Amino acid sequence: MLRAHHPYPISPNAGALTLNGDESRHLVKSLRAREGEPVEVFDGKGRIWHGNAVAADKFGLRIAIGRTEERPRPAVRLTLAQCLPKGGTFDDLLRTAVELGADRIVPLTSERCEVKLTGDRAESKAERWSALLVEGMKQSGNPWLPELAPVQALAKWLPKSLGPGSLGLTASLEEGSVPVATFALPAETREIVLLVGPEGDLSPAEYAASRAAGFRPIRLGAHVLRAETAALYALVAADQLRQRAGVA
Repeated sequence: MLRAHHPYPISPNAGALTLNGDESRHLVKSLRAREGEPVEVFDGKGRIWHGNAVAADKFGLRIAIGRTEERPRPAVRLTLAQCLPKGGTFDDLLRTAVELGADRIVPLTSERCEVKLTGDRAESKAERWSALLVEGMKQSGNPWLPELAPVQALAKWLPKSLGPGSLGLTASLEEGSVPVATFALPAETREIVLLVGPEGDLSPAEYAASRAAGFRPIRLGAHVLRAETAALYALVAADQLRQRAGVA
């Protein structure tokens, strides 16, 4: 199935839409879309237009709309707050996070984080990351495009990280952390905020600050996980918590 992104509103009674240049080129030149071929178009806000490719012109590829589908957002949202791992692993993590149903992603820097982003480099990374989230949405068929927060320091983010109905969980190697398999979702939960440290883990001071901010330490599995593996494990576990509570 061909999928495309069209983030712009259209009339409820519109019979067609035109994809922008990048999306049109991707479908026509890279995926070789042909006239009459079925296409699913996502706006990233839960709406899917099911249609067929009509023709491409200088304005873009035109899609004839057959029907419109709207999917509700899960009752409990998932936020992943990830201390940036080194290398290109965060890029792959973003795509997979969309597949696993993340609603919001917060890139963080911390004491042991080796990645430093400022100025133009931070803006360039944000543009690339946004594009990767769109790729993940189209690949997975998840109609909700996650919100991408700006890169920020963990110490500044923690005090404002949890609001009413938010459940904060820290992927933790600390003594006394609760195995995630034994955790139950409190009835009043409206958001699960997952905090995952970098390769060198959170520092003792950062663990203490997370607890002071209301985060609960959870253990993921029986072994020490890479930062990106821990993030994906945490997202799967959080989604399982939602499903067991009937709020996915």
